[in-house]
Amino acid sequence: MFTGQVTGNFTPLRLTSDYILFKNMLVADTTPYRTLWIPKTDKFVFSSDTHPALTADTLWKNASTGALLRIIEQPEFIKTIENAGVRYIIVPQDPEKRIFLSDYTFDETQRSSLVETVTKTGLRQLPEFQEFTVFENPRYVFQSSVPVYVKEQEYWSRVGLGIAGSVLIFVICLWVYDRKIRIK
Repeated sequence: MFTGQVTGNFTPLRLTSDYILFKNMLVADTTPYRTLWIPKTDKFVFSSDTHPALTADTLWKNASTGALLRIIEQPEFIKTIENAGVRYIIVPQDPEKRIFLSDYTFDETQRSSLVETVTKTGLRQLPEFQEFTVFENPRYVFQSSVPVYVKEQEYWSRVGLGIAGSVLIFVICLWVYDRKIRIK
């Protein structure tokens, strides 16, 4: 009955060395940029405040794999990822076989089609990754801007600090003046 062999959902998955290599590469790089996982991330993705992970759904709402293939072929694809501050585009390995599905079964041709289509865009494929595919966008620009409402909040917080500081100084002066009167 119990053979010691665990199967099914309880079978441990092995994390490939590419995920660890990619995580170490991101941790060592302090320059802010985003990573784009297409079509979506798997559960082994590393992201941080410096390198947040985006998915295709973040940039193209509800796009299927077929729609993504058409989007990637368009010239606007490069502009979109540049405007989003994306430096690396990753097509995951899908070790759990839950991302690239056709009629509820794993379909490697979907992943291969994505890799082939992204390759045609001229993005540079990084050769050090073997299990999943990483493309570098050499023209990425990460821009962060402060929204207008944040500038307004900053202004009013400084006004509030100025008022609070003035009131504090006034109270201290009253306290000192009151003490001098009581001493006499």
